[in-house]
Amino acid sequence: MKKIAILGDSFVSGEVFGIQRFAYEILREIDKIKPNLDISVVVPEYVKIGIEFRNIRIVKFGNVKNRFLWRQICFPYYGKINNCLIVDMTLGLPFWHCDIVCLHDCTYEKYKNNFKSVSAKLKRVSYLIRAKHLVKSSKKIITVSNYSKEELCNYYEISKEKITVIYNAWQHYERIKQDDSVLNKLKLQKGEYLFSLGSAFPHKNLIWVIQAAIQNPQYKFVITGSDRFSNYLENLNINNIKNIIYTGYLSDEEVKALMSECMAFIHPSFCEGFGIPPLEALSTGAKCIVSSATCLPEIYEKSVIYIEPTNYSIDIYDLLKRKVDKDEIIKILGKYSWKKSAEIFIESLLSVLREEK
Repeated sequence: MKKIAILGDSFVSGEVFGIQRFAYEILREIDKIKPNLDISVVVPEYVKIGIEFRNIRIVKFGNVKNRFLWRQICFPYYGKINNCLIVDMTLGLPFWHCDIVCLHDCTYEKYKNNFKSVSAKLKRVSYLIRAKHLVKSSKKIITVSNYSKEELCNYYEISKEKITVIYNAWQHYERIKQDDSVLNKLKLQKGEYLFSLGSAFPHKNLIWVIQAAIQNPQYKFVITGSDRFSNYLENLNINNIKNIIYTGYLSDEEVKALMSECMAFIHPSFCEGFGIPPLEALSTGAKCIVSSATCLPEIYEKSVIYIEPTNYSIDIYDLLKRKVDKDEIIKILGKYSWKKSAEIFIESLLSVLREEK
């Protein structure tokens, strides 16, 4: 059977976020399933490897130090000389050749204003050129929700039959041991705050959380984000809002603790391809307040409390008193699993391999 080469430079270190999580967790499950497939994860020679598989090989190839150039030259060249099916799950978008590509959403296409600097604008142009080429030239496209599937069809005018939906899941959170010491560090009590994950991008709609804090001073709001996000926060001039605690970067263990002990987890985004944080929060037992935009009602159905993300007249008390049937939460947590997603991914690989015979 033909070999399969998977682009792996962005997740083999062991630090996985967002799209890297999607790739790693699916491969982790495939490694357990042990299908009759010859799969290699290909990485640069200089990359430090922090993960291991039992049945999937990790192959070091190519010493081009620039990571972008390595993805564009070395990775597809490896696939060519080894006659591999080439798979990109992490938006490396190798222009030269890729058989299966995963596009998680259309934020690059929709949110031009997210890219303000010259380098960011060039990055967006590069992404759009490569994405357009691969949408046309690849054998199969994978995305993470039916909403994203529809958007990709509309933007790129391609057939729905070319796109397979493979959902994200939450079971990786079972491996994370929550670190309750973060509550003492932040001088918080259980159940006295609302929690949100910050992002540097305007379409994540942090302004909703800020307005909620301003209009509801009797509640504490905790926002976690990276150092990059810190600069964005300063631009919003909210340092004087006394009921917001901005934590900066926290570990997964600390984030899980804040999710599990909050009054509610808030996810007010304007746009998502899937939107995994509320699913993680639901798995900890948190009540979730989630935007009604884009794919989120498709993903969460009746398991969360919905808000209109453009409505900035916010009554937190009213939102908190709304009830969600526990059976709906159980249903949603049962709907998504990395094992199910891995099985669909395996079938996607096999379908392309069958077409090549």
